[in-house]
Amino acid sequence: MNNWTYLLVTIFVVFSVELTAEILVFNTSSTGYPPYLINSSQGDSSGIMVDVLEHVARKHNYIVKFVQVPKKRVEKRLDRGSIDASASAKEWVTAADKYIFSDVVLVVKDVLFSPINKPVDYTQASDLFGKRLGGCPRTD
Repeated sequence: MNNWTYLLVTIFVVFSVELTAEILVFNTSSTGYPPYLINSSQGDSSGIMVDVLEHVARKHNYIVKFVQVPKKRVEKRLDRGSIDASASAKEWVTAADKYIFSDVVLVVKDVLFSPINKPVDYTQASDLFGKRLGGCPRTD
């Protein structure tokens, strides 16, 4: 097979796979939720949920299109069908009974840490009242 024939066959295979794949429109939110959903200033999406979703989508012949929808518009866009899915917890959704939620995708264990000479005794949210807290911002 000469180089031109190989190139044409390759192009045909690539485009035929894309033409037969279903498209899933997934909301990463306008602000993201690092490290799970990260939006770049160029509009690209990355993060743990993006990696997991793309991996699963490939196995089921889907192509994922990522969009950034502000939190206040997510449920309206889901209801209209202009987005197919969004990452959220049931507790964060106003009318959760209108939607289907998957099983847990990632099990997360958030932790607090403090200096060894000033330990924070934490068993409930009110234990943090009056304390100064800091976050670890992205550095890239």
